[in-house]
Amino acid sequence: MPSDHYSQNPANYTPAPHPPRVAPRGKWEEVRWVMSWTDDKIAQAMRDIDPAMTAPDATPLPGDWARMRSIMIYASPQRSVLRSIARWGWTVPVAAAAVVVALTAGPIAATPSYAATPPPLATRPLDDTIDDVISESLDILRAATATTPSRDAEVVRWSLREDGADDPVIVPEWQEWVWNPDGTGYLSARAGAPYSVTDDGKIVEPVGDSPDEGDPIERATSSQRDFGFFPDEPPVDAREMRDYLTVHAHLPDDADALALWGAISLLRDEWTITADQQAAALEILAAAGGLSLLGTVEDRFGRDGIALSVTSTSRHQFGATIVLEEASRQIIAADIIYKGGSDRLDLDTGSVIEYSAWLLPR
Repeated sequence: MPSDHYSQNPANYTPAPHPPRVAPRGKWEEVRWVMSWTDDKIAQAMRDIDPAMTAPDATPLPGDWARMRSIMIYASPQRSVLRSIARWGWTVPVAAAAVVVALTAGPIAATPSYAATPPPLATRPLDDTIDDVISESLDILRAATATTPSRDAEVVRWSLREDGADDPVIVPEWQEWVWNPDGTGYLSARAGAPYSVTDDGKIVEPVGDSPDEGDPIERATSSQRDFGFFPDEPPVDAREMRDYLTVHAHLPDDADALALWGAISLLRDEWTITADQQAAALEILAAAGGLSLLGTVEDRFGRDGIALSVTSTSRHQFGATIVLEEASRQIIAADIIYKGGSDRLDLDTGSVIEYSAWLLPR
């Protein structure tokens, strides 16, 4: 039987030895073609995808990360068509081109009787305002015992695949960066326990081919030695953190809350940040607007938390749900949510198209 994906205890997780780096294989013709695109061509393609929501003079920027990666995919190792390339240190203009390539395959559709995506997190009402929650969370974070940030974050992640395979299989991935002495590194990823979800939300055995839990996940990468997005230690001051994210993620000056969340999520992927750094990130999101309170929640590891909704002022098709751990108020999980309005995604409004669960230091 599949393991209980919503109540695994990350404290019991013992990292396996890092799998060897595996050379990329298959479909590299498409990737090389993507790499040859100019920014102008990428911008035009993005307008072709979504002309109503893309300004005529829009230029794809890394600040669009949260929106773009919402429709990026991870294909399972046995059924790869085009793997997500944006996470492994390539620029987001390239990610935008990969989105264009992926979407040409046609609408994404679920097989009858099975859901293409996992169930959304179930929230319960909380008798507080968003301002109350933010204020209390900042107080808790700033009063926490001082720790040292480290570039050793671990995340469990799943993203919607678009390979059109029958019998949808959800394969979460355990991911962490492995750094070399010279500061370069690579992302180590291995399969979590695969499963499928019935239309009524029940988790069942995978209904198609799937990797074994612990199998290394191959990556299509641009280099054997990447630097990640954030080689420098993050600051603890909110204004300095905003500047840091803007520089390293190339955010526009007027980045909205969803774009900022995309950069914070990237930072969270690389760094185990301190409570003070978490407070700075939360303060930035609150100042940007677009936050609302959803309620209390359990994340996919059964951790108690408070769920906040993040929206965009310009890209209304996607949003994010971020989870603050109830006790520590650290950011521990997030979902990317499809909010409707795209003729390229044959999914119900409210579908989860990516989830992330960051593991706290043990």
